[in-house]
Amino acid sequence: MKSSLSDLISGIRQLDAFLSNTERQAELIALLNARPEQLPHSEAQLVGEVVASATSSRQYVYMVAIVALYGLLERYAISAINDYVMEVSRISGTYERLPERIRANHLQASLRLTEGILKDRFRTDTTWEQVISNLNSCLPGSGAFKLNSSAYSFHRGNITLARLGEMLGGIGVALHPRRVVNTLSYSAYLEQLFPERDISGLSDHELGPLIDSLDDLVERRNSVSHGVLQVDSIESVDLLRERCKFLTAFGQSLYEIMTDELLRYEVERGAAVRLGRPIAVFSSGAMGIRLTGSISIGDRVFALGKGGFDAPAFGKILSLQIQGNPLEHVDADTPIDVGVMTDFKPFRGRVYYRSSSEVW
Repeated sequence: MKSSLSDLISGIRQLDAFLSNTERQAELIALLNARPEQLPHSEAQLVGEVVASATSSRQYVYMVAIVALYGLLERYAISAINDYVMEVSRISGTYERLPERIRANHLQASLRLTEGILKDRFRTDTTWEQVISNLNSCLPGSGAFKLNSSAYSFHRGNITLARLGEMLGGIGVALHPRRVVNTLSYSAYLEQLFPERDISGLSDHELGPLIDSLDDLVERRNSVSHGVLQVDSIESVDLLRERCKFLTAFGQSLYEIMTDELLRYEVERGAAVRLGRPIAVFSSGAMGIRLTGSISIGDRVFALGKGGFDAPAFGKILSLQIQGNPLEHVDADTPIDVGVMTDFKPFRGRVYYRSSSEVW
């Protein structure tokens, strides 16, 4: 899932750089057009032609940005869901130990995927024979099993908020507006957007509009794709760059939500190693843990949220020390106090675990 998020953010940054350069080019043309008498005739004529085509250029910049943003969203959603399903499969070990929602939806989702492949409605390297073979591997007594992970992200039509909620619901992940706005990434985004507004006091109904930019993006993408475009609906470069910020925050929040579910499942299945509660927490990202067991620099550690839609804390160990002495690895048969520096802000009072997962 982390690599999927990285691809999303990289794509958005490239688009944002393109939009920024487009804006700077427009500013340069405006400056040149303001003093044509200072330019050679041929250059002044060229600048005038560029200015005359400004509306057309603005239209195509808008179209490129909208289609690109939606494409990035769709690829990210599909990839993240596939990653999640495969990691849950690894943690489970056997088909029977899979979460009930994933087992219950596997057959129907696989049949829909097979139909899509046979009717050439779904571009994938997977063949229908492979889908059926994977289904057979999930039968009792078959031994090693392999899920059709792409079946859970197979969809027809655009990925609206409702459609995304259905896709995530099919793997047991709830996409609730309050859960989105409570993630660290999206709450930070909203704080920048509405610095004077208390989001925590809003009702569930009032939270909806805070994430409905996704559906607006889908509607605009449809209009562009079908050639239905009115001049007054074309957004400025500034607004398009704001959409980049929204999609970045939304993508990060989706990553946090799916990681939260994955970590809870790790704990439930006993795949995570319990480290205990911190004996001290510091704002720098450091904490002290009375450790029995082993940890190393680079290990992924986490603490679950307190319940409801409370965000988890998770990240990597950056450094370790005992009594001021730096260490690469600690292996303790008896309790020992260890200083742990992480790349996230740890919470006091929560139980921390070492994860076996590598997808986050």
